[in-house]
Amino acid sequence: MKFDSQFFSVFSECFPMLGTADHVMAEKLEGADLLVRKSGDGVTGFAAVDGNAVLLVCVHPDHQGKGLGSSLLAEAEELIRSRGYDRAVLGRSERDIFWGAVIDTMSHRFFENRGYTAFNGTLSMVLDAEDIPSDGSFGRRALPEGLSYKAVIGGDISDVLEAVERVEPKWLKFYEKAGSSVIIKAVLSGRTVGFLTADTDAGTIITGKDNRTGLLGYVGVVPEERNRGIGLGMVAYAAQYLKQAGCTEVYVNYTSLDEWYAKLGFAENLWYWMGEKIL
Repeated sequence: MKFDSQFFSVFSECFPMLGTADHVMAEKLEGADLLVRKSGDGVTGFAAVDGNAVLLVCVHPDHQGKGLGSSLLAEAEELIRSRGYDRAVLGRSERDIFWGAVIDTMSHRFFENRGYTAFNGTLSMVLDAEDIPSDGSFGRRALPEGLSYKAVIGGDISDVLEAVERVEPKWLKFYEKAGSSVIIKAVLSGRTVGFLTADTDAGTIITGKDNRTGLLGYVGVVPEERNRGIGLGMVAYAAQYLKQAGCTEVYVNYTSLDEWYAKLGFAENLWYWMGEKIL
């Protein structure tokens, strides 16, 4: 089943604050399992499943409170169980839609009342490119002598991979398959000590028809060089890079460092309740 305008209409009614472009959602849900409820008016609700992840459960506001959401979730769980999984998780898919139930809409209560529990949460943050000065002064602060930042596209990134290995080995796959994506690295006295990925045209949950979203991810600094401003300076450099590339906003989709990013003007976007359920 294909995600079409009827599905998108229901999604938009459930999350009007996002302004997501229809083509973005169509791309993100391509190949996912769509479970649907219909009436004479067309699609009234749907759930999307990928592996053992419940990506979305959306019911049009006019049809909420009638058990449609409960039946969709139960059907999604049965599909997940039939695939051999013993656990259903909310979001948390490389499709990069939501990373849990959206707390802002209180939808986590729906899942909590149906057996889901969460031991942590996360949030997304956004920075308007208009708030990034073009004179290079953004995020300016005292930094270690001999520090520089550099954008890398392709070529030998063995120095970056070595640093990633020391910070979070699980991130290696994202850097190894970076291909033509941009990697921003921090170099201190000839040694790579920090890194992040930067997508100059990311289709994200906040990408509308008339904006271009830059996405930052997998930000790290080697242990012995932390608490020196290197990471924050690297994010500031990357934000300026994305603005120069034509991005209208800079997005961080999965973080718990809200106070840290706020130092550069990033604002909270969505909070996620990272629920899961044993089936």
